[in-house]
Amino acid sequence: MSVSSEITRLTNAKAAIKTALEGKGVTVPSSTKLDGYASLVSGITPSLQSKSVSPTTSQQTVSPDSGYDGLSSITVGAIQTETKSATPSASQQTITPSSGKYLTQVTVSAVPTETKTATPSTSQQEITPTSGSFLSKVTVSAIQTETKTATPSTSQQTITPTSGKYLTQVTVDAIQTETKSATPSTSQQTVTPTSGKYLTQVTVNAVTNAIDANITAGNIKKDVTILGVTGTYEGSGGGGSTLTPTAGDYPVVGNGGLGGGGSNLTSTNISVTIPVSGTYRFKWCAFRRNNSTSYTWSSRLYRTRSGSTTAIGTENSSWTSTYIQTNSQDIAVEAGDVITVYVRGRSSSYSWGGMLTACVAQKLWTN
Repeated sequence: MSVSSEITRLTNAKAAIKTALEGKGVTVPSSTKLDGYASLVSGITPSLQSKSVSPTTSQQTVSPDSGYDGLSSITVGAIQTETKSATPSASQQTITPSSGKYLTQVTVSAVPTETKTATPSTSQQEITPTSGSFLSKVTVSAIQTETKTATPSTSQQTITPTSGKYLTQVTVDAIQTETKSATPSTSQQTVTPTSGKYLTQVTVNAVTNAIDANITAGNIKKDVTILGVTGTYEGSGGGGSTLTPTAGDYPVVGNGGLGGGGSNLTSTNISVTIPVSGTYRFKWCAFRRNNSTSYTWSSRLYRTRSGSTTAIGTENSSWTSTYIQTNSQDIAVEAGDVITVYVRGRSSSYSWGGMLTACVAQKLWTN
């Protein structure tokens, strides 16, 4: 860099500084050298601007206009305020100020309240306030209660409270019970409790020989014990027995044989002698030995007593196309009676066979 160019640069800088100082209102003497310009800076008077601003809900930046060095003052306008009031409601409310204003106070009116009462019932109830009011209290009346008692019975019972009341307790009285006993007899017995009571136990006494006057030693076979009574009866072998046989399926006497006969009821000579008087079940069968399917035949019992022979019972139906007959009839007879099977065929050319048995329910004699 040459000396002349440096001198030119400094001369130009001095002129620019002078112009700037003068632009700021400073008088620069023409004789002022470059190094004297620094002392002139304190004489600069800034150009200030005064501004005003209105408050907003947003941040504001206030700057001086072009040509001013700064702001001498900023006037912020007063906030425009107002108060408002609101009436409570069941819905949310938003209270806002008028445009350009701010709320300094919101007055909410007191809630208009009321109280109500309700009586309990078996149905759901909805308690609502009068229009424009709010419930501050709902009083539910106490439930009206009562207790009741019931006596057990054989029928179903429904216990209900008095109208307008509710049951807090139902007491069922204890069942009145008793025990009874029964003595066995030959007749059916019905054991029932005393009126108003229930049976907890029925004791049936043991059966003894007192149940039947016929349970005596003389009526029971020797050495047989029935209900504590040991028998002494040994039987007489004839009609002198004090016991009466009853028809049954226990065989007492029987007989059988073969033979032939004619078209009338003819003795087969198959017979039994009755040992003890009573009712017997006579069972007999007869079979034919002729193979003709048209063969008709039947059979019947006869009784011989004191030399006289008489038909007893009923003659069986005439059978054809059958080779064997089976019969069973209950008939009352006496000791010593001879019972014989008689058979009826088509002609004397037939032949037959058969057997006869006299049966009782229980044999109570020894021979």
